[in-house]
Amino acid sequence: MLFNNHPLYFPRLKFIKEGQLIRKSDKKGISGRPINIYKLDWTKQEEIILKKHEDWKAKYHPTKDLPFIGQLPEEWDEWIKSLVFAIDEGYLREIRYWAQFALNSWNRSNFASADTVVRGICLEPAVGMIRVAFFLIGDCTYDPENKWYSRTDKNFLAEHVMSYKFWAYQTGRGLLWKRARLDDIEWSTTQSTTATKNPDDPFIVEGKKLLADIKKHQKIFDRAYDELAIECNDGNMQGPQAK
Repeated sequence: MLFNNHPLYFPRLKFIKEGQLIRKSDKKGISGRPINIYKLDWTKQEEIILKKHEDWKAKYHPTKDLPFIGQLPEEWDEWIKSLVFAIDEGYLREIRYWAQFALNSWNRSNFASADTVVRGICLEPAVGMIRVAFFLIGDCTYDPENKWYSRTDKNFLAEHVMSYKFWAYQTGRGLLWKRARLDDIEWSTTQSTTATKNPDDPFIVEGKKLLADIKKHQKIFDRAYDELAIECNDGNMQGPQAK
């Protein structure tokens, strides 16, 4: 597990253009109102994570060929980067507030006097705030063709995919599933009433595909690093996701 001395890096909401929200029947009178369109820019976070990986490799295993495994399966990484978001001022304030609150909470001075359990509990509020920020961003997913919020079955997975990408290389691999709340998707796609009565529901199909792709991606990582983990028994090797 990472503690406060491992700072988190949140992707930047990048303004793209001014768009419009338009729907044919609008009882609230907001049809056609202008709204700012954003994308999540992951560039800086990806650069920082890659540098951390290269520094770790150079320090502990300079002679080994240790590839950098991307944060997400390529298909899902491209998909999450392709999404755009229609965010009004109210949502934007909340997103910035919760994201910054989370980073401040996580990045504050290390609670060195406490044991692992206590320090982990102290970090849980920051984890929850990150979830709130990504939930709000995902709720603003925009469909440029229809000029309205996107409510497709796949886009309901956006919050989880963003969270997984965010936490990859920023927390221990054993916590990724929990941090991205993939257990919720697993339950929804296997145990829910919809899953049992209508297994061909688009959300069920997309959710199962996401989980299968991530598990396959994790196995690629395991194959790349399992041999190294067996060799390293001197305490220097924490793994590239738990530096």
